[in-house]
Amino acid sequence: RVSTSFPIGGKIVRLITDNASNNLSAFGELVIPGFESYFISEDDSEDSDYDPDEKNLKLSEGHRPNDDDIQNSFDKQEELLRLPCFIHTLQLVVKDGLNESECIRSPLSKVAEIAKLSHKSITIAEKLQNEKFSIPEAIVTRWNSQFLTVSKVVDIPNTLLNER
Repeated sequence: RVSTSFPIGGKIVRLITDNASNNLSAFGELVIPGFESYFISEDDSEDSDYDPDEKNLKLSEGHRPNDDDIQNSFDKQEELLRLPCFIHTLQLVVKDGLNESECIRSPLSKVAEIAKLSHKSITIAEKLQNEKFSIPEAIVTRWNSQFLTVSKVVDIPNTLLNER
């Protein structure tokens, strides 16, 4: 609707969205050839025998698009094609990796508890502040904020963490 309400329809050549089901439904037909496996909703992938890794393996063994194929797909200005947001896809990959790694659950839970206490307890917050430490809040949908939280907690000396 935006592209028809404003005179920008001819200027839009690509549409970047996350993988949310509403975007998959709204823009399902707008997928660059070869990227179909990246847009399968979680509900569909659990109920089907479709394996995107198997398809990608077949692509690597058989015909793979060359640079000319890729450039030609971008040169077709009349087509409106949808691409997944790289950062969102990266976030999903990191999230899946963390969820499947059993050895990381306990340490991450401890870091999350320390971070939570640093924001809820005035005593702990003051101790950290007096020693020039701060722990940022981790945002569950941003893996880099979780990484920063872990990094900051690891920088705090154990003696300070063990104080009561």
